[in-house]
Amino acid sequence: MTFGQQLLFFFSAVGAFNGLLLGFYLLFVKKLKYLPDFFLGLILLTLSIRVGISVCIYFYPDLPRIIPHLGLSALFFTGPAIYYYIRSSFLKEQFILKNCRKSFGILTLILGTVGLLYLFFSGNVG
Repeated sequence: MTFGQQLLFFFSAVGAFNGLLLGFYLLFVKKLKYLPDFFLGLILLTLSIRVGISVCIYFYPDLPRIIPHLGLSALFFTGPAIYYYIRSSFLKEQFILKNCRKSFGILTLILGTVGLLYLFFSGNVG
């Protein structure tokens, strides 16, 4: 690897790692006093996972083929997390967390089913 590639890898990995730390902090360490912070942590976590996996794929292309699917799965939840972040920010008292849990559960089932079927029928597991 050249010096430029090493520099690119370092700053990309540091950015992904910082996003992961802040996302974990907002999700698990900080007390749930302000609901939009939870969704902001979820957004940071999903985007950081995607960036980290993209960095790994760029610099180590011989990784198993399931790794890009994990990155796309993380990116799949970014849209709903942004939607609920904005919704919980504007509708503070009227926001219903039960609907959010239900829609994330449905999205998880859809993603799991489609992802497993794709991997099973395409034979790209390893």
